[in-house]
Amino acid sequence: MEYKDYYAVLGVGKEASESEIKKAYRKLAIKYHPDKNKDNKEAEAKFKEVSEAYQVLGDAEKRKKYDAMGANWQSYSDPSSQFWSDFRGSRSSFREGANPFSDFFNQFFGGSFNFADTPFGMREEFYQSADVEAVLELSLREAYLGVNKTLRLEGEKVKIKVLPGVRTGQKLRVKGKGNSVGRGGQRGDLYLSVSVLQDPDYLRQGDDLIAEVEVDIFTASLGGEIEIETFGKNLKVMIPAKSDSGKKLRLKGHGMPVYGSRKFGDMYLIIKIFTPKNLTDSQKEVLSRLKKEVR
Repeated sequence: MEYKDYYAVLGVGKEASESEIKKAYRKLAIKYHPDKNKDNKEAEAKFKEVSEAYQVLGDAEKRKKYDAMGANWQSYSDPSSQFWSDFRGSRSSFREGANPFSDFFNQFFGGSFNFADTPFGMREEFYQSADVEAVLELSLREAYLGVNKTLRLEGEKVKIKVLPGVRTGQKLRVKGKGNSVGRGGQRGDLYLSVSVLQDPDYLRQGDDLIAEVEVDIFTASLGGEIEIETFGKNLKVMIPAKSDSGKKLRLKGHGMPVYGSRKFGDMYLIIKIFTPKNLTDSQKEVLSRLKKEVR
């Protein structure tokens, strides 16, 4: 009969706390559960081994006696020993009369097996349903205005509402739209990781928007009004006289919506002066005279 190192089976150290043992067990039980590994004999064997380990290490009294037994387990194999009688008693019944555990377990712990605490009779607090993660790509315009999306996940349509101002890296939770693991298990949640795509016209910095705006040389010199198109509406912007290229104008409250509030960031316009093309001869003459006068 082979000695079973239950700590190694669960991947924890001998000083592991009760919560650490439970966490390791849950992770492995979900990984190797038969519902996720149909017709996989290796996973089935691993699943039984994990369940067996938790039966011992998850029970304070069993764990204490298992630690005391240690490498000297063979000295306790005599059925007449006190150690043996402490663990024996009335046999627990197994599903369909089959005993899924090893000879080592049955020799020392069989009499105190608790079927309800294993994945074969999984209680909800031990075997929780699995969450699902996915990436949700949005344009900057959709992030600005907010949007209703319909996703198709494994043949099921999932409708979600995205509020204005959502950012890259933000996670949206859709309750009850994850995987259902185990027999009759409650469904997990769907977590959408937002990725806001780059926009050709606007750069986002936090809740602020930055854009270049082309201004002709006459408006930049004399000042004047221009109109720009934003996600929400068109804005009329006054360009101050004597504006140089690179000058930054702040439009307070015209940036991105602040997620979950009624506030807005700011918009910054960077002036880019352009010179007129395809001038007529008379227009060139006027510019030539102007050039001489301003010297």
